[in-house]
Amino acid sequence: MRATNNTIRNDRGESVEITRAILTDESEHDSTAFSDPNVIYGPHWTIQLTNDELEANDFTTHLLHFRPQLIHRALKIIEDLMITEVIHRAQASMVPAQ
Repeated sequence: MRATNNTIRNDRGESVEITRAILTDESEHDSTAFSDPNVIYGPHWTIQLTNDELEANDFTTHLLHFRPQLIHRALKIIEDLMITEVIHRAQASMVPAQ
């Protein structure tokens, strides 16, 4: 995935505008996907990069997996994409992007 402003290029080479990030905490995501490098460490955090169109289409999103110790990297991605709407799903509260 490559990011430019608030647009990313997905695995199919398509440009996707990202307007919202949804942060899930450790208790929320316990992946068993082989493509998830964090699967061997158990539950971890994710950020869903999405927009209204993606959410309307079966809530398809671009999911980033990371360990809690690397939250600064995840927040940097949100900052680089200039996303202003960040939802912390565990608390269902909206917080401004940093």
